[in-house]
Amino acid sequence: MLLNLYFYIDSSIDEPLPIEEFGQRLRSVSEKREHLLPEWIIHLLSSLYWRINGHLPHAIDCGLKAHEIIIKNKTYKQWSDLTLINLANILYLW
Repeated sequence: MLLNLYFYIDSSIDEPLPIEEFGQRLRSVSEKREHLLPEWIIHLLSSLYWRINGHLPHAIDCGLKAHEIIIKNKTYKQWSDLTLINLANILYLW
């Protein structure tokens, strides 16, 4: 599943991907209803996108949404440290 997403987001490994292109591909992944990835990963990647673009309030919103989804779903509870570290990095930049 993750390998398919990797090929979908970055089909050309040798060429650097502009951040706008990454954002567009991430948006198209989130709009597809095929569930390529769990929703919390999409929110976590969206948080990274907004952090790179410099929109820290949007990055915090996406990071909190990812953490909220993890807390509600017991299956992904083991990954909650990723969302907390992401939020800590954003708050450190702010």
